[in-house]
Amino acid sequence: MSAKDDEFTKLFKYMQEFRIEVNGKIDDVRDELKDDIGSVQNALDGLIDHYETHEGEIAALNSQTSRHGNQIEQIAHTIDLDLNTIEA
Repeated sequence: MSAKDDEFTKLFKYMQEFRIEVNGKIDDVRDELKDDIGSVQNALDGLIDHYETHEGEIAALNSQTSRHGNQIEQIAHTIDLDLNTIEA
């Protein structure tokens, strides 16, 4: 084996080790990114759940408020009360 072949073999081994090291680092970063993306997805899912809960609660409150308004108008009509004359 010549000196040239020996140098080539050393360079080849170095490149293999370097590739393995770089691939390991890439794998580590990919795993960290997957974990981070998973955390963001979980956070977004939580926010969406809260939004949907609040959206349902607001719809229920709007319905209840409308129903109460109708009841007040019916009572006012029954007792012949003009609601426009009442100060807020």
